[in-house]
Amino acid sequence: MLCSTPEFPASLSRKRFTDPDRAWKTWHFAFHTVPDLPETLLAGREREYVGWFLKVKALSPDTFDDAELDHYAAAVAVDGGLRAFLASYRGAVASLVTKAGASHELLQRLLASAAEAGTAPVEVVLCEVGEQAQFLRTGRADVALMHRPVDDLAGFGTEDLCTEGQVALLPSGHPLAARPQLTLADVGNVPDLPIARWPRLDGSYPDGPGPEVHTQSQLAQLVALGKTLLVIPASSRAWQWPDHVAVPVVDAPDITTVLAWPAGHHSSPLTALARAAAGLRKTPPAAPTR
Repeated sequence: MLCSTPEFPASLSRKRFTDPDRAWKTWHFAFHTVPDLPETLLAGREREYVGWFLKVKALSPDTFDDAELDHYAAAVAVDGGLRAFLASYRGAVASLVTKAGASHELLQRLLASAAEAGTAPVEVVLCEVGEQAQFLRTGRADVALMHRPVDDLAGFGTEDLCTEGQVALLPSGHPLAARPQLTLADVGNVPDLPIARWPRLDGSYPDGPGPEVHTQSQLAQLVALGKTLLVIPASSRAWQWPDHVAVPVVDAPDITTVLAWPAGHHSSPLTALARAAAGLRKTPPAAPTR
């Protein structure tokens, strides 16, 4: 039999499954979400399976007697019962959308914090700048990493993650790249290096000489070629190329990264992620270097 080495999702650390002191608490979240396999393996063994949970995870292994174990196992063993039991887990996986160029360090910390708390797995969905709100409003994602004041947060509940300054991302050979810091006036009207123009929330573009950009990869190439510059949150420079230099823009407004979700949604995965996000505010991300 040939077996491949399993790939662990970004939201799930290896230790969570390989450390016996932790694995017994959370192993079933991933197992229960696999289509059809749990039904195949558990059919006819419902009593043993339900019994393990009620004995091992209860405060005392004697909390449930044999009659109670039989009662709960019978409910799972009826026609369609096992699939209904598993459906509660399959619907518990939360999907989180974030722009591809967002701080991977902050995302990793959020996912690690959620995993440490024993939450259900988190599926990460990547999008382009400004698309997160549409993902939430159409139900394609449960939560999103977004930015105040630049993103459209109307109708969303939020939990602040961190607040940071902004930097100008410049081609490494440009004179401005040698400055220790810049102002908005310094970068607002550079004849040979106009600021890139992102689409507004309604899809239109602001006026200006800079190129219209749609994706971060397009933007990275244009900066490297000396065609444009941009001002971004400091942590977003995680995707910068060796041909780029980031210089602090001292009077640019601060940007707050938030975890956002549709207002009124209070599922268990969302609640757990919000708690994990609240905990991150006590440990701000490391300041990026030049």
